[in-house]
Amino acid sequence: AILLATAAMTSAFAPAPATKSSTKLQSSSWDPMGGANTLPGSGPGPAEFFPLDIPMKRIEGGGTVRTWDIPTDTERLQYVVETNGRPLKAKVELWEGPIRLLHSMDINLEDGSQTPFKAMLAFPKGQKALKISTTGSHEFPAVFGAEVPS
Repeated sequence: AILLATAAMTSAFAPAPATKSSTKLQSSSWDPMGGANTLPGSGPGPAEFFPLDIPMKRIEGGGTVRTWDIPTDTERLQYVVETNGRPLKAKVELWEGPIRLLHSMDINLEDGSQTPFKAMLAFPKGQKALKISTTGSHEFPAVFGAEVPS
């Protein structure tokens, strides 16, 4: 999990690589029955259920809000929220349309790198959006990744 945070963050002293920004979640070819994500000798465990290559985005602290559109044919979504060793204070919500809240999770952890928050959601197909907001002060940014397993 620490590799995800360090690989996704860029140095403050070097310009960030030019990437195309999108609010649309991408599908993956992840195998939910283990596949390449099983750690050697670990047996069944969290590594089988969450791939190690989820694209991560940094979210500043202090009430920053980000939203992602979920493809309409999606029935499952998995997400990871972590920090670089600081406290993790965030809220994740799954919305169907502008007024129907399907899922809400308040996250409050002492160390977001030692114990990152991982979850998988199942829901009916349709137009949905995932919203994440940081609820801590500006000193507590988070790193967030979401993926639609295939």
